[in-house]
Formats: sequence, structure tokens, C-alpha cells
Amino acid sequence: MSKSFTFAVVIGSIAFLSTVGCGAPTTCTAGASIACACTDGRAGAQTCEANGTLGACSCTGATGGGSASTGGGTASTGGGSASTGGGSASTGGGSASTGGGSASTGGGSASTGGGSASTGGGSASTGGGSASTGGGSASTGGGSASTGGGSASTGGGSASDGGVNNGLLVFSTGYDSSNDLMQSQLGRGTISTTTKLTGAGSFRSQVNAGDGQISSGYRSEQQYDDTLSPNDVPIIVEYDVLFETLPDVGGLAVQWHGNTQGTSGQCSMWIGGGEFMVMRNTIGTSGSSNIYQSQTASGGPLMQIALNHWYHFRWEIKFTASNTGWVRTYIDGTLYYAANNTKTSDGSGQYLKIGQNLFASPGVNSIMYYDNVRVWKP
Repeated sequence: MSKSFTFAVVIGSIAFLSTVGCGAPTTCTAGASIACACTDGRAGAQTCEANGTLGACSCTGATGGGSASTGGGTASTGGGSASTGGGSASTGGGSASTGGGSASTGGGSASTGGGSASTGGGSASTGGGSASTGGGSASTGGGSASTGGGSASTGGGSASDGGVNNGLLVFSTGYDSSNDLMQSQLGRGTISTTTKLTGAGSFRSQVNAGDGQISSGYRSEQQYDDTLSPNDVPIIVEYDVLFETLPDVGGLAVQWHGNTQGTSGQCSMWIGGGEFMVMRNTIGTSGSSNIYQSQTASGGPLMQIALNHWYHFRWEIKFTASNTGWVRTYIDGTLYYAANNTKTSDGSGQYLKIGQNLFASPGVNSIMYYDNVRVWKP
């Protein structure tokens, strides 16, 4: 028998050869080659043998996925070719233990939240996802919810801004609607829906040039019950404040006022001269009894107030008439003022007031915004 078998019909100058395909004869032209698909998903080719039958599929395509055990498999399990989501380990493939698998099981490349569990991968339910959705490695605040991770909206964040146990949250307001404002001593204060840090609104505290007194002061404040700042119980108070304009007279932007009639603030933040200055008064009478901050906790000059910047304030206070109290003030995460093992109250009790209280009618409109007020107790 001849080593080659050829059947040709010549019409003009065109030759037609027999081919093999779906529904075609089982014979083929010796030496001819046709495409085939390998069992691992790669492209290959089959060559027609001398006896007119096709030989084995020779796999010559790019590796792409690989077997299921090495991160490949079908497209539904995260494999396939590079064009269908596969690829090598360097492009997001690999086995499940090295960050592979399908997108639903936490795979993909490192840039889309993949990688191994040790580098912040895994599925969204185990704390993975991309950095923008709260993922990342454990060192940057990732990990699973059980280890303190999760997204910022679910209490995560890095250890530097979320590692403190503040205790029990006993009060919070974002000033999102007029229902969040108390009318007593409010003055020109309103809800602002345009200048705010988070949520739907903020408290706009405003005292205009030429305004008259409200309760013996030129003020626009929110006053809270003294149960939020009791004696001999540590508290933590946080809030955000932005100064749109500053008054040209002395005044303060927050205070804890003594319960005794006619007393001065037990603790307050003064803003006269355009700088932050903590003032304390442990006797209860104003004037010579005031204790004024003269430098920062690190020994530097007092901070000048920048306009249109959201400052984050944190106060750690234990009000007491004994020498066991403390006042620590942080501005944007940096310790600004500290007084420890000291008397911090006249013993009458004190209540928190958020907003401005000026010592005279200003010559300019004074406007400040407050947001995210929170109070914790042990």
C-alpha cells in the first residue's frame, strides 16, 4: 500500500482535499494538520497519519491556567486562558493557597484585592477585598472582622486610628437635621447641609457683628446635660470643627461649665487671638482663678487656627475635686495639652456646651461648624 493516500479532483487550477470535521469522513489526507483542544484548555494540533487517521493532539499553546491543583481549572473555577480570567500566578492565577481561585472566592490580582490570606486576600466575608474597601494586609488594618479588620464603615481602619477602646458610647450626634438642635442659646445657629464632614449636615454656630447678648454672652451654642460629664468618672469627648471666620474678640469654642450659678468654665477651649488655648478653672470663680495654657504638650508655641480646615478634637477628662484628675486634649491625633494628677473641678458638677461663646459683640460675622459629637464612658 502506498505510504500516502490522496484523493483529488481538479477543476481548473483548484484542488479540493478531503477534510475531517464534525460529520466528515473519518479518513484524512496524510500529512495534513488540523486544530484540536487539549484537556487542560490549551490549543493544539493533530497530524494525519499514513493510514488516513488522525494522530494524538499535540498541545503547543500558552500555559495560561494550568491544572485545578495549580490554580487553573475551568473558567467557572477561576482558570481558563488569560483572556478568560486565568493566567500565571504573577497575573493573579496560582492555587487557592496563593491567592488564586475565582473572583467570588477572593482571587484576582493583588491590585484587585487578591493575593494570599497573609497579604490581605481572601473573600470579602473574611476581611479581604481591595484596599479601598477595607482590605489590605493585617499591618495596614486588614484581616478578618474577628481580628479587627473590615472596612472603615464597619469599625475597621488601621491600629493607629482605631486601636483605642473608648468604652461605652453614651451620646452621639451628627447634626443631620433640625431635630438634632436644641433651641435654648442657639441664637443664629442652624443646620448646614453644605459645609459638613460626614452625614447629611452639621451645626452652624453663628454670631453676627452687632448681635446682642443671649444669657449674658454673645453665643450660639448647644448645651447638654451634666450626666454626660459627671465627677470622678473618666470621659472621652470627640468632635470635628471647622472655622469659616474667626471673631475679632475673645471667646471660646467649647466648654464644660460649672453647675454653680455664676461660676466660670471648669474647662474650655479659647480662640482669642486666632490660636487654640485650653483654659481651666478649678475654683469656680472667673478671673484670677483661671489657669491658661502657655505652650503645647511638646513645649512648642500655641497653634494658630487655620480657616476652612476640619479639626478633629479628642478630650480625655476626669473631673474631680481631688488631685486625681486629668485633662488631655488631642488635635488631629496629636497631644496638644496635658494636665495629670490634678484638681479639675470645683466639685459642683459641669455640663458640656458645643458652639461659640464670645466675650463681646464681634465686629465681623463669626461662623463655625461642628460635626460628629461623641461621648464615651468606661
